[in-house]
Amino acid sequence: MSGRLSRPRQLARDLLVEVGARTPEQIDPIETAKEKGIEVTFGHLTGASARIYRIGGKARIRVSSDIVTEGRRRTSIMHEVGHFVLGHELPKQGDRASWVKVSCKHRDHEEERDADVLAVEHLTPEPMVRSHCSLETIDLNTVRTIERVFRASPVMAAMRLVELTSESCAVAYSVRGRVMWMKRSRTFPHYSVKGAVVGSSSLASEYFEHGRLPSEPRTGLSSALFGRSPVDAEITEHAMLIPEPGWGGVLSLFKG
Repeated sequence: MSGRLSRPRQLARDLLVEVGARTPEQIDPIETAKEKGIEVTFGHLTGASARIYRIGGKARIRVSSDIVTEGRRRTSIMHEVGHFVLGHELPKQGDRASWVKVSCKHRDHEEERDADVLAVEHLTPEPMVRSHCSLETIDLNTVRTIERVFRASPVMAAMRLVELTSESCAVAYSVRGRVMWMKRSRTFPHYSVKGAVVGSSSLASEYFEHGRLPSEPRTGLSSALFGRSPVDAEITEHAMLIPEPGWGGVLSLFKG
């Protein structure tokens, strides 16, 4: 991890010590927010899953009531706590100019990335989650175990697995037949760029074309999944739907 990203990672671990969270079940982003003097509220929110702002001399996080999964709710809260802990500028209630300046569209990309890193490391600390990523079996059952133990979103669980495992694998998220992003392990040689059409033989493609997502994994050639690749090898894909309003995409886990 780069020197810049080591800071949010360390701050995330420092927060765990500060709140006394030594096991996964003790990690609670709302309690972490309270420890930092931040109020957490829930209600209608447009254009974001959560927002942090200043009201008088205090900070408040408003979380969208449209979120349907606990994992995404926890991630959204911790991302906003991250902005606070990292010292990022926060908008002020009633000050339109400050809201525009630090909205997701205008906030510095590095600040958003740092807040994401802090949230991931706090909710799924590497020392706690690594044992779940050292297994040779890389599939959605492993993802669901991380999701359950850490009350994380399936997206965070899958990305953490790919990041920490020594196995050759990758995770991709696609919407309406196109890849939105992909994250690979160090040993996975294949790649799809953002906006690429999903592979014609993929499970994701079957969902977008026919409206059904097979529950069983499928094995195919990498050329049919990722187009041109360094080596045409057999790849097994596991896939699941992400049940969040505004998402509605397919999360695919690939094992080389």
